[in-house]
Amino acid sequence: MRGRKSGFKHSEKTKEKIRARHLGKRMSKKTEFKKGDTPWNKGMIGENNKLFRGEEITAIAKHTWITKHYGSPSKCDICGTTKAKRFEWSNKKHHYTRDIKDYQRLCKSCHIKYDMEYNGYLPNTKNFEKQWNRKKGSSYKM
Repeated sequence: MRGRKSGFKHSEKTKEKIRARHLGKRMSKKTEFKKGDTPWNKGMIGENNKLFRGEEITAIAKHTWITKHYGSPSKCDICGTTKAKRFEWSNKKHHYTRDIKDYQRLCKSCHIKYDMEYNGYLPNTKNFEKQWNRKKGSSYKM
């Protein structure tokens, strides 16, 4: 059997010996980062990145971009609550762009209602289907 047993831990004395052995050693002058050098990825943010796809990304990626640049919402723009368990960015027109004016902060409850009322979208949950049929009083099937 090669190597150490799973869960093996070095003693403090051994750790100090290993640390002292590596202290002050250089790996290679050829690969070392030198003063005045620029990192290989400097300036490769956004459109400068070769993997940047502009507006041709998924809706999830655009929601992620909005959250990264504008943070997680903490207040609902419709009902004004700040005590909901979950807040989300909602796209107003479902033409996903990187424009913050096309998004609104909503609590989960208002987000579902908004998508139902303005966009005709219905969540894919059985509980919701039962509630919808009960409210409508019809035999509407999803």
